[in-house]
Amino acid sequence: MPATLLLLRLIHILFGAFWVGTLIFFAVFLEPTVRSLGPDAGKFMAALAGRKFPVYVLSSGILTVLSGIALFGIDSDGFRSAWMITRTSTALQVGGGAAILALLIGATFVRPTFQKLTAPGGAQLPEAPALRERLKIAGRVVASLLTISVICMAVARYL
Repeated sequence: MPATLLLLRLIHILFGAFWVGTLIFFAVFLEPTVRSLGPDAGKFMAALAGRKFPVYVLSSGILTVLSGIALFGIDSDGFRSAWMITRTSTALQVGGGAAILALLIGATFVRPTFQKLTAPGGAQLPEAPALRERLKIAGRVVASLLTISVICMAVARYL
């Protein structure tokens, strides 16, 4: 296996595992727990933001998607081979599409909403309840899309 291919696979798998695991954990466990904290939730979320949580999550998503596109380009001989219409390719395209959509939702809805809520005084904003609900829904959508992506990637080679 050429070194470039190995590096791309490592980046894709390691950052993808971090991205997917973190967002599923956030949607299933962290967000409901934070919601139950009431007024103390703002302190917790601010501390999480202080550790650059959104930067790490978004960066891992970007690296995962870019390395995935590069790997797909290699597998498809530059996006032009007959392989593009195989079941394996179709599964990878569906999974990759779900991941790209998850990344776009994360960058355009989740991250800005998280930043508003964790800014000084953000938890006390009049629109804070609506922002928390938006974060909850968008987080669950992203986690669902990433679950679809992982399933597609896991089964693609066996179709």
